[in-house]
Amino acid sequence: MGGGGRGGGGDLPTVVVRGTPVPAPRGALLTRLSTRRGPLEVHAAGGNDRVVVPEGLAAYTLHAGRRVSWHLPARAPSEAEADHFVAAVIPWALASGSGTPVLHAATLVGPTGSVLLVGRSGAGKSTLSTALHRRLGWPLLGDDAAVLRLAGGEAQVLSCSREVRLWDDAGKLLGLDGGIPLPRYGTKSRHPLAGPADRPVPVAAVILVNSRPEPDRATGGPAPAALAVMRPVDGLLLLRAGLMRTALIPVGDAAREFDFLTRWMRGVTFATLDYPHRPTALDEASRLIADFAVGAAPGTAGPGPATGPAAG
Repeated sequence: MGGGGRGGGGDLPTVVVRGTPVPAPRGALLTRLSTRRGPLEVHAAGGNDRVVVPEGLAAYTLHAGRRVSWHLPARAPSEAEADHFVAAVIPWALASGSGTPVLHAATLVGPTGSVLLVGRSGAGKSTLSTALHRRLGWPLLGDDAAVLRLAGGEAQVLSCSREVRLWDDAGKLLGLDGGIPLPRYGTKSRHPLAGPADRPVPVAAVILVNSRPEPDRATGGPAPAALAVMRPVDGLLLLRAGLMRTALIPVGDAAREFDFLTRWMRGVTFATLDYPHRPTALDEASRLIADFAVGAAPGTAGPGPATGPAAG
C-alpha cells in the first residue's frame, strides 16, 4: 500500500505497508495515549522504531523511511482496524519522515486557497467542513490529517485521506445518508469523498474551532458564532499543539520542526471560531468562515483584526 506521483510541489510522500502475522515486538513502554478512537500504548523497538498497540485492534510498527509493519493475524482487517489505519497509522507514518509534519485538521479548498480547520476532537471540524463542501461547493480533501509542505517558500498542504467521519445526526442534518458504519465509535459513519486529492494546495488560512457553551453567559440567550483573527505567535503554538505524533521528539528534531513551522506560517492567516453546536449556528459559522477565507489569500496579511459575531 502506498501513494505516489507528482504534484505541483514535487514528489508526493509515500508510505510502504507490509502485513505480517508475526506478533509485534514490545520493548520499553514510551507512553499511553487516550485518543478519540480509544486508548493505545507506544513501545520502543529496535533502533528508532515504534510499536503502537491500540486497545482491541491489531498492532503495527512504525519504521524509518515511512515504512509500516501491520501485525495482522491470518485474517482480513476489521472495519475498525481499517479505519484506524487510514486515520492514524498513515498520518503517523508520514510524520515520521523528514520534512513532512502532519496536522490534525480538516482540509477545504476555498476561493483563495486551502482552509484548515483544527481543534480538539468533537469541536465540529468535520460537520463544518462538510457543510462548506455541500453548500458552497468547496472541495473537501479530508477531515482528519493534513500534510504540511513548503515549496519555494509557499505554504502548501496535502490531505491524508479522501473521506469524512460524521455522527449520524450531523450526517442527516447535512443531507448525507448511509455511509460506512463505525460501530467502535457508536453512531458514527465514514463517507468517501469524490474527486482527486493528489496535488498540493497553497494555504490561505488556519482556523481553530472551539465549542461554545449554550446559552450565552452574558445574555442568557442563544450563543452566536463568532470569529476573530489570531496573533501569529498563537498561530505557531496552535500548529505545534496540533501536530500528530506518537511520542516526544528529540531536541534537535524539535528545533527543525520549529524552524519549518515558522517558515511555513508566513503569509498564512490564523483565526479562532467560537461554534455553538446547534443547527442555526452551523449556518452562522459557515458564513463567517466563507467571508474570512475570501480575504485570506496565500501570501497576504489576511483580513482585518476581527470578524463576527455573525448577524442573527
